[in-house]
Amino acid sequence: MLLQLLFYPTLSTSGNANASDYQCKCVVILSNIRSLVNKSNEFKTFMDTHCPDVVAITESWLDKDIPSSMFVDLNVYWCFRKDRLSRGGGVCLLIRRSLNLILSQVDLPTDFVDLEVLAVDVCNNSGVLPLRIVVVYRPPDFPNAKNDSLISALDWLGNGCARMCVMGDFNLPSFNWDQFVYPNNHIYIIHLLILYVRMV
Repeated sequence: MLLQLLFYPTLSTSGNANASDYQCKCVVILSNIRSLVNKSNEFKTFMDTHCPDVVAITESWLDKDIPSSMFVDLNVYWCFRKDRLSRGGGVCLLIRRSLNLILSQVDLPTDFVDLEVLAVDVCNNSGVLPLRIVVVYRPPDFPNAKNDSLISALDWLGNGCARMCVMGDFNLPSFNWDQFVYPNNHIYIIHLLILYVRMV
């Protein structure tokens, strides 16, 4: 999935800024990859060919024994990860170093430690409020208690944050985005409400 995302570069030293001085379009890719290790060669080729600025990955299937250098050039990209402690799952965020941004990973409260949620604040020296990028993987068999915890985590991340971009795989297959039709189900309605509140 290709998206356009606005970052805010540093103002020119002259102090005279046009609207175009504040806009820098970046190519953002979101992918449910289902194992970076098994697809590391294809992934490296994709990255070298397309040179995306930001890559959000769900189902990375990484663990602490797999170095990030196995699938990405760490001289080119910053790499943030939230690996699952058991097989499967996991999320990862890659951000191109040449964008000259200031990045800060957000530490979530321990209540949310078992969720596959990764958040990074992105800003620069322009004084513009940071953009919080959040990557989420919600397994399809999530029980209601975990769904509630995920909603609470997203709410916590959004509180006091002026701009937030949430990407990921929420495993909501019955949500028809073209017609905006969804089941009358607790988890769909809650996710829709979070989406609506954050868009307003």
